[in-house]
Amino acid sequence: MTLRPWLPIALFLLALPANAAGPLKRSFSFDEKSRDALLIVEVAPQKIVEHWSLSLNEYSLESKEFKGSVFKGFSMLQHIDGQEKLPRFFAGVVKRAGTHIIYALNTQALWGACFDKGALAFTFEPGKVYYLGAIDPNEGLMRIVTELPKSARIPQFVYGMWISNTAPQKQKGWEQDVSAFIAENLPKVKAPLLAAEGVEVSFKPGTAPAGNPVCRANN
Repeated sequence: MTLRPWLPIALFLLALPANAAGPLKRSFSFDEKSRDALLIVEVAPQKIVEHWSLSLNEYSLESKEFKGSVFKGFSMLQHIDGQEKLPRFFAGVVKRAGTHIIYALNTQALWGACFDKGALAFTFEPGKVYYLGAIDPNEGLMRIVTELPKSARIPQFVYGMWISNTAPQKQKGWEQDVSAFIAENLPKVKAPLLAAEGVEVSFKPGTAPAGNPVCRANN
């Protein structure tokens, strides 16, 4: 596979294998009785690639282990378009509420930037809507297109990165903006809107069975 800016991939966030992911529609219904959690994120504009994604994994703050697997499925905030204006919000469902770590951003599935020096872990309760704040992908995407090989058969990452995140508590008026986004795009969402509180964590990248490095801690 060859790295090409402006090549589309799949959509939005789901704690399921990537091929099951899809956009949330206006008919999507969510309330306090749900077993899932709903996440909202604002993303900074970028012109480096057409689409990118945030990778999440179930995580233990106590043992510092990644809990997701190929068999259980991964949480992924998928297909965030390149854009020139703010605010730009995206929403998705975490099917297994609990603690998750945002540990990387990716484009075209095989190229990524690893937040091994500073990732964010969040704990989500079912039946609630969480705003994660604003994330700026520009540094990670620029390092991907300038430092990684243009063709790859296995995932390739740049390492030594911190996630660029502005917490909700530092954003004036976020509640009004996010509520307006929900009302316009997801009118059947009737659940409390909360500011997610992230915990910064770091991890040592592990190795795959073939010996190549992977952007997640070995369990």
